[in-house]
Amino acid sequence: METEDELKAENNLLKLKLELEHGMQMMDTSALDPEIENQWLSDIYKFEKQFKEAGKIKVYDKIGRPDFKPWDELSKEVHTQELHRLSDILQEHQIVLGCICEYEDEIIYRFITEELFQLEVDDIFVEGMIQHFIYEEFHPNHEYDLKRQATSFIEKLLTQEWNPEWDGAEFAVPVLFRGKEYDKHSISTIILAFQETFHPIKIIELSIEHVSFDLEKKFGAVRLQLSYDSQAEKGKTLTYTGKSFISFTRMEWDYWCISNFQLPGFGD
Repeated sequence: METEDELKAENNLLKLKLELEHGMQMMDTSALDPEIENQWLSDIYKFEKQFKEAGKIKVYDKIGRPDFKPWDELSKEVHTQELHRLSDILQEHQIVLGCICEYEDEIIYRFITEELFQLEVDDIFVEGMIQHFIYEEFHPNHEYDLKRQATSFIEKLLTQEWNPEWDGAEFAVPVLFRGKEYDKHSISTIILAFQETFHPIKIIELSIEHVSFDLEKKFGAVRLQLSYDSQAEKGKTLTYTGKSFISFTRMEWDYWCISNFQLPGFGD
C-alpha cells in the first residue's frame, strides 16, 4: 500500500500529465484525501487518454450486436419483454436511455432498434461512466414542453421574484402584450412593477385546458384556467380568476419562446 507521500507525489505527476498531454488546467484539490484524489485523477486521465485515442463506433456494435427483430414483427406483449432485454444489455455496457414522458413500449423499442443502435459514439470505456441519452432530445415532445413552459412562466410571474436577465430569456423579440409590442427589458419592467404592487400572491387554480402547435408555422399556444389571490394596498385581498392564454414562437433547436400572453388581473 502506498504511503501518503507517495500518493501525493503520484497525484502531482498525474496533474502534470493531464496539463502537458491534454491541456487541462487543474483546480486546487489539496483539500481532498490523497487516496480519493488519486482515484479521481486516475479516472480523469484514463478518460482523457481513451477520448484522445478513440475512434467512433455504433451503439449496436459497442453492445455486441445482440439479436433483435423489427418492431413490426412483434406483438405488444413481446415488445415489452424485448424492450426490457435490450435495456438490460445497454445498461451492461453503461448506456442508459431515459424518457421524460411516458410512451408505449413499441415506440421506445422501435427508437432503440432503428435509431439509437445506429448512433455513433466515442469508443471509450471507463468503469462507472454512464452514457445517458434522452428520447426527447431526438423526438421533442412539444405538447409537454409547451405545458411545462406555460406553467413555469405563470408560477414565476406570480409567486417568485422575477429575474429580468435570466427569466427574460423566455420571451421572443418582440413580445406582444395587450396589443403592444415590447422588448425583453420593457416587459420585465412591467412584471417587476406588478410584483411590487400585488405580492404576496397565492395561486388557487392553475389548470391547462388546451394545447395546440403548428411546427411549420412555428407557432404554439396554451389555454389555461387561472385563479389567484393577491395582497393589495391596506391589506385587502383581491381574487382574480379567468381564462388565460400564452402564445409561443418556435425558435432554433426546437425551443419555444413566449410571443404573447394574457392573464386575469395582470395589466388591468
